[in-house]
Amino acid sequence: MAFCTHCGSELGPADDFCGACGERVGTVSSGGPPPSPRRQRTPLIVALVVLIVIGLSTVAAVLLLQDSGSDTPSTAASAVATTTITATTATSTSTSAATEPTTTSSTSTTTTTFPLIELPDTPIVVWVDELRGAAIRQAAATFRTHYDTPITVEIVDYYSVKAELLAQSDHKTGPDLFYGDHSWMNELVAAGLITPIDVRGRESEFIPTALDAVRVGENQYGLPVSAEAVALAYNTDLVPVPPATMSDLVDSCTALPIDKECLLVRGGGDRGDAYSQQPFLAAYGGHIFGYSPETGYDGSDVRVASPETIRGAQLLEDLVRSGHIPSTNYSQARELFVGGDAAFWITGPWEINILENPGGNTNDVNWSVAALPTVDGGVLRPHVNVQGFFLHRDSGNPLAAEEFLHRFVFTPGTLIDIHFADHRGSTMATVLDSVSGNPIAAAFTASVMNGLPQPTIREMQSTWGPIADALLAIRNGTLPAEVAMWEAHRQIVASLGG
Repeated sequence: MAFCTHCGSELGPADDFCGACGERVGTVSSGGPPPSPRRQRTPLIVALVVLIVIGLSTVAAVLLLQDSGSDTPSTAASAVATTTITATTATSTSTSAATEPTTTSSTSTTTTTFPLIELPDTPIVVWVDELRGAAIRQAAATFRTHYDTPITVEIVDYYSVKAELLAQSDHKTGPDLFYGDHSWMNELVAAGLITPIDVRGRESEFIPTALDAVRVGENQYGLPVSAEAVALAYNTDLVPVPPATMSDLVDSCTALPIDKECLLVRGGGDRGDAYSQQPFLAAYGGHIFGYSPETGYDGSDVRVASPETIRGAQLLEDLVRSGHIPSTNYSQARELFVGGDAAFWITGPWEINILENPGGNTNDVNWSVAALPTVDGGVLRPHVNVQGFFLHRDSGNPLAAEEFLHRFVFTPGTLIDIHFADHRGSTMATVLDSVSGNPIAAAFTASVMNGLPQPTIREMQSTWGPIADALLAIRNGTLPAEVAMWEAHRQIVASLGG
């Protein structure tokens, strides 16, 4: 079994590119997951303590009425439970890796009152990875105080979940709920392993992009917990105020010392990259495939050489030709930025661990993160990757599974726990409000809100290579942008049988 060394996602035996991040499969780890930064992050905060205080209110009485000596069925009123969650949240107010972060604590109390519903007593099983396991176990403990339905939380290695599900597909075994990646979704739908989940009218509580990512047509196959996308890391010593527009960014770079680089983007040098440079292709409304939030991506409508996508590629080309974007690969870009030798770096939250302590020396870069700049009034739109909970098709108690999610997982207390266990941004407004004082979290959230769900349709696998090669040619100046994108278009259409 092979795994992507960039994002840690499982790779299929015939995959040439990672379906989650677009990394070439030439760099993989075999025999087990790599030590991915997604699994070994140091949280931004010092501590997060959540104290759950449970109280039960009035239990309904049962009235037995008799008429003419015959029994009249009894009617039980629903009990009403009041759950009070008190969360003390510590958030970092420092954006410098070289200075000791200062921490402020605030305590918020959320009181949720809801009627209990009648649930079957069939046990439910939840699969979740170790990183989020503590939060889900606490949610399960709270669930048990309200319901008699047995619930078990099993810790399963994140990178093994999809393979385990597919291996058990013929045996009707497995969890009722599992935590997974939206990039798995189409494969699991095709295998008949997941079933649509009831959102219960809560659509407005989620970031739309995140909810769209776990939907196929009219079927909502998951509830999103976290989302991530690239944003603009910047050196606060070189650029005290982040640029709002691409023109501002160029102006900032004009004032840099001659030995400093301007904007670092993965995908130059010896290795192309379609994922990190997607924001440029989408800057003027470009797409890889035709897309609408209602129906998702249309794999028969290739848009790689559309006028909008080519214009975005030409924006990248202009920045390369003017010297503002050097032809650096991933490792070169990271080394330059953490060494203090560049003003900006387009990267994702998986690099926060590196940015917090790049090398452990006294010359660490002072940094922060901002939203990607706008260009000509348009938005640089990155690909958004989403993780969340999915409902197994063979769940023996889907009603209890959905009740657990809605009433005990998708609550401020549990989601704040998950948010601070991981650097990914939350997908729900209540949690985003709680961490709004953290500029790094706010910046990555802005990128998610501006972004597009990363395509997970089968046809996407045919695009990573041609697009990466086209963008590498642009970065290295071997092909004009328009020519490169048309060449990618032809390769993709041919591989799809068009």
